[in-house]
Amino acid sequence: MRQSTMSTDFGLIWVDGTRLTDLDFADDVVLIDSDVKRLQELITANHEASKVGLGVNSNKCRVMVSGGWEVSANIYASGLPLRL
Repeated sequence: MRQSTMSTDFGLIWVDGTRLTDLDFADDVVLIDSDVKRLQELITANHEASKVGLGVNSNKCRVMVSGGWEVSANIYASGLPLRL
């Protein structure tokens, strides 16, 4: 995860200037961004994880919107749209 997000502006900016891009617990990951386009780029960038046997199960993934995102914007993982 860290390698795929290091040189980009993904995530939310903390007070100290660092960025929060994900929350991890066991085999679950929450990807975080304030922009729908960057979130899609973040999911696409994490496709690199498939090289080591990790994958995104689009049937188990959900998108949570908080604030002013356009509800009509779709997020895709593994070529399939994720449910809101």
